Parts: sequence; C-alpha cells; structure tokens
Amino acid sequence: MIEFLKQPNNLPFLVAYLFMAIFGVFVLVTGGLGDHGDADVDVDMDADVSLEGDLNHDGVVSALEHGLGFLGFGKAPLMMLLVSFAWAFGSAGLVTQWTSWSTSRTLYPAPLAVAICIVPALLVHAGLARGISYFTNREDSSAVNSRTFLGKTATILVGETTKGRPTQAKFKDPHGQTHYVLVEPHREGDTFAPNDEVILVAQRGNLFEVMPTDIDILTDQLRALDWPKES
Repeated sequence: MIEFLKQPNNLPFLVAYLFMAIFGVFVLVTGGLGDHGDADVDVDMDADVSLEGDLNHDGVVSALEHGLGFLGFGKAPLMMLLVSFAWAFGSAGLVTQWTSWSTSRTLYPAPLAVAICIVPALLVHAGLARGISYFTNREDSSAVNSRTFLGKTATILVGETTKGRPTQAKFKDPHGQTHYVLVEPHREGDTFAPNDEVILVAQRGNLFEVMPTDIDILTDQLRALDWPKES
C-alpha cells in the first residue's frame, strides 16, 4: 500500500486529502458555520408575494444555479461542502488508481485519472451534501417554507457577489434555525462583500436576490415598482 501511495500519479488525490484535513480542522475549530456575525434581524414586510411577483423579473433558473444547488451550495456551510468534495474526489481517484494498480501494477496518468473520477466524485459529493444539509438545517421546531425567507435579513459569508455571481449567505429564522442560502444582487451594479447584511427580496429556484438593508434605498426601489392600482 505504501508503494502504491508513493506513486506520483496519485498526487492530485493525496493533495485532495491534505485539503480535506485542513478544511476539517477549520470546521472543528469554527464549528463549521463560517460565522461572521449572526443575522438575527428580521424585516417582515408582509409583502412576500408582491415582492416575488414584481421583483423577480427572471423566471428562468440558470444551469449554473441548478448545478450549485445540486452540489449543496446555499444549503449547507461552505467549509463542510469543501471537506465533502475533497474527500469524495480523493477517494474516487485512489479507488480508480488502485483498480489499475491491482490488475496491472501500473497507474493511469494523473490527468486521465482525474477525468475518470471527477463525475463519480461530484455525484458522491452531492449525496453527502444532502446529508450535511439535513443535519445543519434541521427543522426540529417547525416546518419552514423557503417562500417565508423573503423579507429576512441575511449576512454574506464568503466572497463578493455581483449580478450573475452568486455566493453564500446565512440567517436565522424566528425558531433559531440557521439557514444557508445562495444569493446574488437584485440590481445591476450592486456589490456585496463578506459580513454585509442584505434583505432577501426575490427567489428563483435555489437562488435568492438581495438588496441592501439601507431602508431609504429599499423604499425608493419599492416606490418605483408598478404596484396594482386600487379600484
């Protein structure tokens, strides 16, 4: 086994295990939540349906958003997802190489082995991500519909987000449950960085569109909407 692991064509998968160990330590140290301050403030505007109907101008969920949702992004802590993928990729690669080694005492070239194992690794990771999501978003106190997330204040966790470049945010519902969501700005030109607080204003599949918590900006945007006129 040692001779097998020392083969240079196993390097990508051993590196994946190294990253898994680094991410795993980080998860243990931080609790895996990626906390940058809790977003406890709820902004219930009692306008969930209207906001979604008027602000959600794009009813088509992109393939990227579907793909990110399938892999667990926006549903579980990012660091846990990285641990999951690193383990799945490393394990799939070593199993692939061990199969070749045990039959012919040779290994696939590293690029070929990566190409062979990447799809199985993603599928295994997707299954693990569902399990992670279940345990990190357990709804022990009540059932929570994602439509009720609209109007809530969330905190950006990782990386900047601009229109078309989603990132992860989190918030707590009134029952104290932490939810991780995939978000991007509702307006062109808006940019949000880690620790910024935003309001969830529209939903497209697994993706939520957000706006600044600045009440003046939000009020101006709502006034600009074409609200139905009273008869």
